[in-house]
Amino acid sequence: MLYCDRCARRTCASASVEGLPEVCPTRDADARRRAARAYEGDDLLVSAASHVATRDGYGWATRVEEVMLYAARAGARRIGVAFCITLAREARAFCDILRDNGFAVSSVMCKAGALPREALGVPEACDVLPGMASALCDPVGQAQLLNAEGTDLNVVVGLCVGHDSLFFRHSDAPATCLVVKDRMTGHNPLAPVYQHEGAFHRVHRMDLPEALDPSFSSDAGLRRGGRAR
Repeated sequence: MLYCDRCARRTCASASVEGLPEVCPTRDADARRRAARAYEGDDLLVSAASHVATRDGYGWATRVEEVMLYAARAGARRIGVAFCITLAREARAFCDILRDNGFAVSSVMCKAGALPREALGVPEACDVLPGMASALCDPVGQAQLLNAEGTDLNVVVGLCVGHDSLFFRHSDAPATCLVVKDRMTGHNPLAPVYQHEGAFHRVHRMDLPEALDPSFSSDAGLRRGGRAR
C-alpha cells in the first residue's frame, strides 16, 4: 500500500532519497528507473511542455492562462473543449478567450447526439429529478467527435464524475481539466476538504449506496430496439 498522504518529510520534492521512510516508494530504485524510461516520444513532449509552462506561469498564471501556456509550449494549435450543458456560458467565454489568443477551437456539449437515457439499458439511469435533462450525457461521443476534428489538446469543462473518466479514456489527444463540476460549492470541490471538520463534517460519514447490479445486459435498451423500463 502507498501512503504518501501520511508522509511529513516529502524530501522527494528536492530530488533526494535521503531520510525517506522505509515504506517510501521512492526508495525503489527499479521503479524510479522504469518511470524515467517511460518518458519518451509524445509522453516526453507532454511532460517537458508541462514543466516549462508551469515555470512560465509560476506565481501569476490562472488555470485558464496555464492551459494556454501549456498548449503553446506543446505546439497545440487546435483545442477541443468538451463541456457540460450547465456550464455552456462559461464554455463559450473560454472558447472566445482561446480564439482571441490565436487557437483554433472545436467545442462539443455533453448532450450532443440527443441520445435518450434508455440507451444505457440500466433502469436506474433512466430516472431523472426535476431540472435534469432527459437526454443521455455522451462523453464517449464527445471524445469521438473531437478525435474526428483532429484536436491537439482537449479541455474538459465541468463534465460529471465518471463521464470525465470516459472522456479521458476515449480522447486521442492529451486531455486536461479546466473546471471540475461541484454544483453545491460553485464548482470549488476543495470546499468540503477545507471544512471537513466543520460545515462539511458529513463527508466523513456518508451513507453510500449499493453498487449497480452487474447483471444488466449491455445489449439492453435501444440496442435491442426496446425500452429499458
